[in-house]
Amino acid sequence: MEDLEDYIYRENLKIFKREIGLERDAVRRRWLLKRLAEEEAKGRAATWQAAAGSTSPGAPKGECLVSDTYSIPEETVPAS
Repeated sequence: MEDLEDYIYRENLKIFKREIGLERDAVRRRWLLKRLAEEEAKGRAATWQAAAGSTSPGAPKGECLVSDTYSIPEETVPAS
């Protein structure tokens, strides 16, 4: 059986993509695109965390624990 969090993640992506395709208001569409990017980033962070095989104690689930910003894709690094 698949992990409930994986299912929710995939369903959220489907919903955001569907809503973006239907939305006619530019402001709401940008908001939905931002939420979609955040959801996709959560999925990548969880994948990196699982690939690393370890997390620091007490770290929130799904948070990327990579300290070297050069190994993080540019779109996830906050602008300076």
